[in-house]
Amino acid sequence: MKDQLIEITWSEDAVELLDLRTVTNAGTWITTYESWSGPDSVHYRVFAIQLGEGEQTRYELHYRRDEQLYKKAFARARFGRSLIWRDESSQAQAEWLDDEPSSGFDGLAIKVRLLSYTGAAGSRATENRSGSGGRFRSELLATVSPEHIWSAVQGLQSGDSKLHPFAESTDFDLVLDDGQRLPPKAVFGIALSKKLELPVEPKHFSGGDGSPCFRILRAAGFRIIRKDEPTPDSELDIEEGEWEEGRQVIRSHVARERASGLAKAKKAQFVRLYGVLRCEECGLVPTEHYSTALAESCIEIHHAETLVSEMSTDHKTKLEDLQCLCANCHRLIHRQMRERRQQELLLG
Repeated sequence: MKDQLIEITWSEDAVELLDLRTVTNAGTWITTYESWSGPDSVHYRVFAIQLGEGEQTRYELHYRRDEQLYKKAFARARFGRSLIWRDESSQAQAEWLDDEPSSGFDGLAIKVRLLSYTGAAGSRATENRSGSGGRFRSELLATVSPEHIWSAVQGLQSGDSKLHPFAESTDFDLVLDDGQRLPPKAVFGIALSKKLELPVEPKHFSGGDGSPCFRILRAAGFRIIRKDEPTPDSELDIEEGEWEEGRQVIRSHVARERASGLAKAKKAQFVRLYGVLRCEECGLVPTEHYSTALAESCIEIHHAETLVSEMSTDHKTKLEDLQCLCANCHRLIHRQMRERRQQELLLG
């Protein structure tokens, strides 16, 4: 089971897709994807544990309210635990252990299917084929996180990802803050390949306005425009009260913190590593404090590793250079930076 995607049909209008490849007996955080009737889908943050070895391997998954990623999931999603295993006939099975009876889920799943990563073509008629190969289901495309997309953009910028099967774009460009344009389908294809750890080709998904590819890129914080549109100016309002002398230095710092896709990529990485978004300075977990998934907006991204005065114009930001801070701690740190910068200017 670990080498295959697992599709669990819990009810007629709830189908979940899981990737268990990273799960060990020590447990790890994963993201699962559930489609509801119609076009809706929900991303869950789940703590998954591998139990046993070989044919007796089982998996236990814990779904928790404060780890929902989206408003719709927080309002509608179920919470509790599930078990996944192979039965005596080697068929995959799944059972929901309902910690909240009102969720409407309980007992064995209606159906469990094992899907290969290279053959995960959709069963929906509109997504089933593309040329001679199958297109990936939209649920599989949705497994791409902002972190994967950020990594793909960085690779294309540095030249590390030039060896890919995607051509230059014909109708649309993904525009970065410095005006550089990248082919959107190549960005997404490289990101999907990083997620699946398998080769991804243009035939596996479509691009264009309204496609899952473009929706996911835009949701990750990137702008996509038509090729004949002029490159938009990057507007940046720095904090009220910042100093005039040395303004360009702090402006450069803030611009790096607000680069397209950066905040969402860092937050996705942090949740993957630690399970929940919190302030690294004061420890605040906004979703716990305010009891709503919307409170994740209280966490902002701060460029911590490189001193403002030492940042060169061609400095490349890495996710490891950044901190997740609540708005209060972030504001305070920027004020402290202001004071230090003023002292530097006074001392020459």
